[in-house]
Amino acid sequence: MENDSVFQWTKMILDHLWLLIPIAVTLYVLCRPSVLRYISRVKFGDFELELASLKEELKDTKQKLVESHSEVRALIEKLDAAGTVSELRDASRGLKTRAAHLSDEDLAEALVGLQPGASPAALHAAAVIARKRADPAALATLVACLDRLSSAADLDGIRLNSIWHLASAVHLTLVAIYKNGATPRPDHALLIRAKAVFERLIAHPYILQDRPEDPKKGVRGPAGHALAWIETGLRQAGAAKG
Repeated sequence: MENDSVFQWTKMILDHLWLLIPIAVTLYVLCRPSVLRYISRVKFGDFELELASLKEELKDTKQKLVESHSEVRALIEKLDAAGTVSELRDASRGLKTRAAHLSDEDLAEALVGLQPGASPAALHAAAVIARKRADPAALATLVACLDRLSSAADLDGIRLNSIWHLASAVHLTLVAIYKNGATPRPDHALLIRAKAVFERLIAHPYILQDRPEDPKKGVRGPAGHALAWIETGLRQAGAAKG
């Protein structure tokens, strides 16, 4: 009886082994789409894989990524950093919608706005996108940007709404790291730098004038949250060292 059972299971596996072939072919095609130019379809018994339709789907996906990239560029070009808060909010809405679908390459290009010499519009757009993505890989760039701005007596001419987005981007990125387990984690040196930057930012004369009646609704809101998470990171790093 035991041998019969083994035989039946073996026979069933062998009878259905062929199903793995089209799955393997599909995975291979997805990893190497260039083969689609030479093959139009593959047939295994009654199973027929239409590679032409798969090729069209890949082409459509690629086209959507290109369109999304072009739309982000257009939104950044149209963004008026000196506009009203309402106008900035409307412009930010479109950027936030597309930020989640940017490829790594397009994301890196969008975050160039955080670098020295970028226009206020590019910086604001980069802050909005960084806040939406909360990507740990961008944390060092965000801290460097805020370090530069908080060191300037006039915040380098950048409006408070953009500074709020930068501080909030750091806050949400730290939440992603220390609460949700996102990686990479910042090293001790970056955390120490971030702490100094946010302490300076919170004490900046311009920041102190932002919503003095309710500081938590101004830049000091997300900046304070970021500082608290930086302290969490430092405690965890200290505990890990023993």
